[in-house]
Order: sequence, then C-alpha cells, then structure tokens
Amino acid sequence: MALEHLDEAEQAIVLGCLRAVVNGPFFPDWEFRTAFGLKRSEMADILARWQVLSESNEMVSAGINNAMNNLLIWWGWQDDNPEQGAQVLKQWAGTTADDIERVFDKWRAGRIGGLA
Repeated sequence: MALEHLDEAEQAIVLGCLRAVVNGPFFPDWEFRTAFGLKRSEMADILARWQVLSESNEMVSAGINNAMNNLLIWWGWQDDNPEQGAQVLKQWAGTTADDIERVFDKWRAGRIGGLA
C-alpha cells in the first residue's frame, strides 16, 4: 500500500489533510459530495479508521486522493490573500501546501508505480 511507503511525518500530513477536509472551513456541506465523490460522513469514517485503513478499498483511496488534491486546489484559490490562506491551511491541516504537494506526489507515485 502506498501509505506504507510514506514515513511517519508524511503519514501525519495525509492524516492532517483528512482532518482538515472533514472538520475545517474549506468545503461547505452543499458542495462536499461534488468535490470529493464522498459524503462528509464517509470521509469522517475514513478519518476514524485511520489506524486500520485498507487502501485497497476504493472509497479509502479516493478519500485520501481527494483530500490532498482538493486542499491544494482550495489553497490555490486564496490568491487574494495568500498569506492568510497559508495560515488557515496550516491551522487546519498542520502543514503547508508545498508539503502537501510533495507528499501527494509521493503517495500517487507509490500507487501508480505498483507499490500500492
């Protein structure tokens, strides 16, 4: 599984992204399912099962993928005040967009490269 190929700090970034999309101010309920392909409650279930996740479950891999991807897209929309956008992202996800992008790329490479 691709998560297994991330170190502890990188896994913490993935977990932070899941927490941010479930609990943070980034995505209102009315657009959540459209943006994620999952209901907020389904994403919350993925978050709650973090210690025993199976990435072979399509919903889990979609949730992880969409959490990181959508946060990166959201952060990019904060062009009017990038400093404030970066602070909000760090507050909720615990990290920066650069770190999310780096981990997202590594996680996807692991899945595409047959490591998952």
